[in-house]
Amino acid sequence: MSVDHRTVRLRRLLLAAAPLAIAVPTCAFAADQAPAEDASSAPSTAAVPGNNDIVVTAQKRQQRSQDVAIPLSVVGGREIERLGLVSPSQIPQIATGVQLAQPNGTGSYSFAVRGVTQNDFADHEESPAAIYVDGAYVSQMSGLAFQLFDLDRVEVLRGPQGTLFGRNATSGLAQFISRAPTKDLSGYLSVSYGSYNDVKTEGAVSGPLVRGSDAVLARLSFATDNHDPLFKNTAGYQDSENGNSQAVRGQLQFNLPDDAAKLTLIGRWGHQSVKAGAWESVPSIADPVSGYGYFGGSTNALGYGPSGDFQTQGNANGYSRISTLQGTATLDVPVSAIGGTWTTVFDYQWLKKDYQEDSDTTPLSVFEFYNGSRVHQISTETRLNGATGRLKWIAGAYWLHIAGNYDEGANGSSYGGLADLYRLTTGSVALFGQVEYALTRKLNLTVGGRYTWDWKDIGYSASYPGFSYAFDAATYGALAHRNDGFWSGKVALDYHFTPTVLGYVSVNRGVKGGSFNAPLDPTTVVGNPASFSFKPETLVDYEAGVKSDIFGKRLRVNLSTFYYDYSNYQALRFINLTQLVSNANAEYYGGELETRFTPNDRWTFEANLAYSHGTVKDIALNSEGARDYVPANAPRWSGNAVIRYTVPLKSGKFAAQIDGNFVSKQYYALTDAPDTAQNFYALGNIRLNYTTNNGHWDIGFAVENVTDHHYATMAFDVASFLGLAQRYPGRPRWFSGTVSYHF
Repeated sequence: MSVDHRTVRLRRLLLAAAPLAIAVPTCAFAADQAPAEDASSAPSTAAVPGNNDIVVTAQKRQQRSQDVAIPLSVVGGREIERLGLVSPSQIPQIATGVQLAQPNGTGSYSFAVRGVTQNDFADHEESPAAIYVDGAYVSQMSGLAFQLFDLDRVEVLRGPQGTLFGRNATSGLAQFISRAPTKDLSGYLSVSYGSYNDVKTEGAVSGPLVRGSDAVLARLSFATDNHDPLFKNTAGYQDSENGNSQAVRGQLQFNLPDDAAKLTLIGRWGHQSVKAGAWESVPSIADPVSGYGYFGGSTNALGYGPSGDFQTQGNANGYSRISTLQGTATLDVPVSAIGGTWTTVFDYQWLKKDYQEDSDTTPLSVFEFYNGSRVHQISTETRLNGATGRLKWIAGAYWLHIAGNYDEGANGSSYGGLADLYRLTTGSVALFGQVEYALTRKLNLTVGGRYTWDWKDIGYSASYPGFSYAFDAATYGALAHRNDGFWSGKVALDYHFTPTVLGYVSVNRGVKGGSFNAPLDPTTVVGNPASFSFKPETLVDYEAGVKSDIFGKRLRVNLSTFYYDYSNYQALRFINLTQLVSNANAEYYGGELETRFTPNDRWTFEANLAYSHGTVKDIALNSEGARDYVPANAPRWSGNAVIRYTVPLKSGKFAAQIDGNFVSKQYYALTDAPDTAQNFYALGNIRLNYTTNNGHWDIGFAVENVTDHHYATMAFDVASFLGLAQRYPGRPRWFSGTVSYHF
């Protein structure tokens, strides 16, 4: 019996909602009990303790997060400070449905949003979870290795965001927004000391350059983080995975009289130089049929046993050195004729990265991988926001140019002297627009679209003793060039049941551009040069959700459900040291439930839950032929929770907090190899904080990963080559104390 495809999609969307459906009766109750009000009127913004009512720019205009018909997580700057977050790698601890991918340990990061990510350790690949810093797109995954400091907020948007944010945001995006310069002299200084002699400093000073004038405002911020190595080398060589990073941000804001225009210039510099490249090692056996590894045996193929937790035996002095320089200029000009603003963002980025690891994890010089990047990026976006009567609209254009030179290779007795050099030039131009029309006082229709032209050119060469290979325009002509045109779009309806209860449904089409592989070992593709290139992936997302603040805004319940229909999903396979992206079909379905309850001024309860079920369909990864696989970094269940109690004192406020997160079983490779699995784990933290009544002093103490649970954040299956699995662990138990002064 045939079944209509739309019916199947509806069933799967309902199935995704089922584990989270407890929120629906709650929201329905709120809609039934609350008096009918005009949804077009401004929502109440009365301060409610702990309600996390933050203004966001998820649709490139200012809105309350609860008024945005998009599933998102947002955390404010003071919360980031209080939680002691210093790196984007810690964002998954607090963002619902987000996991961390670390293909190079500390050398590169990417986010997996709803189980969609890019695990390729080749530095030129872009992630489907786009990263934006103060309105500028960051294309390099190594560019995410920056410090979190002096931020106004972090916004994490789930689902395709290609209409307004453009290319490579099929799974979602994260925006990092800096604190703006202030009209009055202000600032802060924070010093922290913790485990492994961890010393962190952070500070900022802000105010007018000329006393008594708002014409030019300035802000200067900095952060440092240094700690001892986490890895002990039991063979007597280099201990690894220490902390050593510094960052500076400077801002100038020029304000023309009567708010006629505003020009903001932001310069950023960051540097990380650490002893890196250490992996835990566990003996693993390759399955004789599939070739995939599973844990077994007392020693690996080189005769060494398991390394132990936070231990390695590698003899290579690995390192990760990443330097970044970025400048962003943003011009905002009010345009009264359209009731809106003209905004132009110009951005330049430079990145340099050098990374080396001891891949065999032994005192032998067998296989020592390295890679590096030298990248220049320029982008410009110009857009108009307008509003007339029932209509709100945005229209704009975008241009991007990326020029990257990359290298990767290996030293040692196996593949010794392997050296891959390649360059990738990327150009992109897009036109986009979105309109929001109030069909009634409570019902809004949103329609948007973007068309993008992408072009890419690659020049790749590889060599090791007795072998050389080149893939470029001179050897393969048009195969070394991509020229793609594709569109993204959105259609959505949202309805205000009450001013604080919003329901929405949407269909979103997202596209991630096509690109080229840069395989570490090119011998596997010499006979098939067409496999160097892969097509753009297309995602159609069917979304439904409810956002609600009820019981006097003391209780927040947000529910979102989704069904993803992928075409040409960019699937990464890693077999015998060779990583290749190829296209396949895929589907995901799931949802998120986010709750926050503040019954009074003392108590805050928060609990967030995410469910995702993903399948990459009918893809051949080995001699077994094509079959379905579970995507990498895609746990079925994940979540986080917070319980906070605040005690008012005569001189200030004291707060005690217990928080934590959990992740169900997941694989770190598309192959679903057993030795790349991470079983369920949960982490708990305790935090104590005292703040004076005048807000000047903050004193905090924290214990993170209280139970000292050991878990992996990345794993590679090299059973068929070295008889082992590489595993990179999350941080152990961590004590810290912090003193901050705000003025």
